[in-house]
Amino acid sequence: MESYFPVIKNNCVKEYDSFNILKDYDILNLTINFTVDYEAEDEGLRLQFAYKVGEFLTHYYTPFLVFAGGFGNILSVIVFFRTKLRMLSSSYYLAALGISDTCFLLGAFISWLNYIDISIYNKNYFCQFFTYLCSLCSFLSAWFVVAFTVERFIAVLYPLKRHLCTIKRACTVLFILFIIGCFLNIPTFIYAAPLYSEYLNDSICDVRPENKMKIFNYIDTVIVFVIPFSIIAVLNILTAKAVWKVSGVRRIVTVKKRLLQSHHKSK
Repeated sequence: MESYFPVIKNNCVKEYDSFNILKDYDILNLTINFTVDYEAEDEGLRLQFAYKVGEFLTHYYTPFLVFAGGFGNILSVIVFFRTKLRMLSSSYYLAALGISDTCFLLGAFISWLNYIDISIYNKNYFCQFFTYLCSLCSFLSAWFVVAFTVERFIAVLYPLKRHLCTIKRACTVLFILFIIGCFLNIPTFIYAAPLYSEYLNDSICDVRPENKMKIFNYIDTVIVFVIPFSIIAVLNILTAKAVWKVSGVRRIVTVKKRLLQSHHKSK
């Protein structure tokens, strides 16, 4: 009889332990589910906030940037061509840059019209033309800056060769860059087209899927970004180094001149 009670006691302890384990397991599941739900809700709020920010930037910031940038560029072109600045070859590079940037903003504005249900950009031929225009202007803007940087580099480091920086030569360089850009961006007429989107249930102007990974995209990145950026960075560093060196020499000369003047006065 006495041996029976320990068995009951042991069984009760085991059942109690099992109950505690199940209880702890339920609490753990509840905690995990609550944490997952909270994280999912938090992620949803972040995505909703990001969507609202993106929607605000798309609807308001883009047209503001287009009109403000276009107005500033046009004003700059007028200043470069209507004042004494037109006698400088560098003004032609900057004016051409302003025109190129304005044309790019025009293409961006036509694309933005889709958000207010004016689908000019998504129509055939318009899609190809404005895609070509934006690609061409991207190329021209990058290389106009390169040309301007090269001229400034020559003027600073080789002042005796400033005769190379003439208005006629600047116009020739701009024309050559324009012809090269027109030729290099011809593939955009082939790659871009209005494509049906199941998500939007409408046609949008995009690059054909079979052409998205073509070598042209990599070449475009190298020509429009990598090479111009490298040239501009190197030339700016060399120009800044030369200017710093010249300013250091001028400081030394100024100090010596003041010392000589003070020495003469003391006599």
